[in-house]
Amino acid sequence: MDATVPAPDNVELAGLFDVSVQYLLHNHKQELVQLVQKTEINEHYSICINMMQLAAFDIGLAETLIEHPRETLLVLDKAAVSAQHKVVQKHQAQSALSVKGLVHARVWGMTFHLDHAAASVFPGIGSIRSCHMDRLLTVSGTVVRTGSVTMIESHKLYECTRCHDR
Repeated sequence: MDATVPAPDNVELAGLFDVSVQYLLHNHKQELVQLVQKTEINEHYSICINMMQLAAFDIGLAETLIEHPRETLLVLDKAAVSAQHKVVQKHQAQSALSVKGLVHARVWGMTFHLDHAAASVFPGIGSIRSCHMDRLLTVSGTVVRTGSVTMIESHKLYECTRCHDR
């Protein structure tokens, strides 16, 4: 993380949690209802969060998401579970609904490329460097060529076929 931007403390994260639950209940209630109606509880589910909609709801939450994406996305994931609990409590057929624990917030719609002052979150594809680690970025472009997926090996483990020594 950037040394100039301090990580949010637990008090700030608690405030973000409450705002996140309110945001999800206000803007994603239908998605949450559909989610709790699904039967498979061990699947991973996503809630797609539009960044502009989030900023319109609470600019502080959107700014914290940009500055501290890892922590804020974890808060949004926990808020999604809490919002599901609230949806189940208010629903008439509570016994048929189940809260899914493997819900993840997916952010999209970061149209910061319109603002030239936001170059830190919208670098060109050739400008992405190590300074962008642990930062929320948006990249746009057109795919003109693709290749096969290759695995990058950082460690290898060899084993002797006779003595099984590694």
